[in-house]
Amino acid sequence: MLEEGQQLKAAGQDVVVGYFESHRRQFTIAKAQGLEIVPRRQIEYRGTRFEEMDTEAILRRHPRVCLVDEFAHTNVPAPNTPSAGRTSSGCWTRASTWSPP
Repeated sequence: MLEEGQQLKAAGQDVVVGYFESHRRQFTIAKAQGLEIVPRRQIEYRGTRFEEMDTEAILRRHPRVCLVDEFAHTNVPAPNTPSAGRTSSGCWTRASTWSPP
């Protein structure tokens, strides 16, 4: 995924990373170097802080391509935080209706 994102960026596409997990692997971190990474949203749930994909920030940024790792990731329940499937499909639905100028 990250390699393809790098290729698209090199070809002039507007590419961002919406969510990915490096699992602290240096080779994975290196693959993301140079790609814009949308900061994660901080959510508190039952006294613990979690980081989630910030779908609204991605939609505001409006990239041509948004890379999302951990697609089946389950979001923490919070106000205005739909399930992961709905979050991702919201991005894909909105992105798929957009055409580059």
